[in-house]
Amino acid sequence: MIGALPLSQIRAPDNAVLHLTATTTGAGQTVTLQQITHSVPTAIDWGDGSREQVAAGHVAALSHVYAATGEYAIVVYKASAITTLDLRDDKLGGLNTRDLRGCRSMETFYLNGLSKAQTVHSADMVGWGLSYQFFLYNCPSVTGQLDSADMVGWGLSSWFSLSDCPLITVACANSADIVWTGIEEFTANDCNMTQASAENIIAGFLALKATMTDATPELDLGGAGNATPGGTYQAVCPPTTALEEVYDLVNGNCTPAGPEFASVVWNGGSAP
Repeated sequence: MIGALPLSQIRAPDNAVLHLTATTTGAGQTVTLQQITHSVPTAIDWGDGSREQVAAGHVAALSHVYAATGEYAIVVYKASAITTLDLRDDKLGGLNTRDLRGCRSMETFYLNGLSKAQTVHSADMVGWGLSYQFFLYNCPSVTGQLDSADMVGWGLSSWFSLSDCPLITVACANSADIVWTGIEEFTANDCNMTQASAENIIAGFLALKATMTDATPELDLGGAGNATPGGTYQAVCPPTTALEEVYDLVNGNCTPAGPEFASVVWNGGSAP
């Protein structure tokens, strides 16, 4: 629905806005926001004089046709009320999670196939309470740092998945940060991970194993950009190296309670 939404409705009580850019290379091109769901009514300025009102709970894709070639500044109002952000159109750029610091009930954050510059930092996500999935795939110009300490308050019940985003760094300084008992898959592939971070993530999932609820969880820390965990993949009880812990995750030889992991991948190997 296109039309003017009174500023009193747009800016109160939430005056946070999400800034994006749309770049078109020809007349009549369509730009699509795969899903931006808010918990309250809001509006989007498409940057060419058009404004679209969006109902609370809207889940369908939002698309706009631009008449001419150019770069357009998109503004999404009431950004702190966003519960799902799903962007897959390669004509989109300019995302900075700084604009989303006020979010408190995020369910899904999903970026796929975006080649233009975006900025993603977990320090902006501390209060999100992300409850379903975090997904970044094939976004070669996305830059940022993801620190497990910023994600402890998340309740991920599906995926943490990061791959083909070589300018993102994932860090984990404390195995106790791994707290997502309902997670199905944790992938941090080729993301500049140190050996200590990789080993802390493995240790964290082993400590969590007995309380995990998915029957076949998966862990992927592979990719040439990640350091290789220490030790040898072998059965030792109790495990004293990271790859001995991986053996326990997959086989349950020392920690039989909880699920056996369907797969674990690391730089240089995989199991089972």
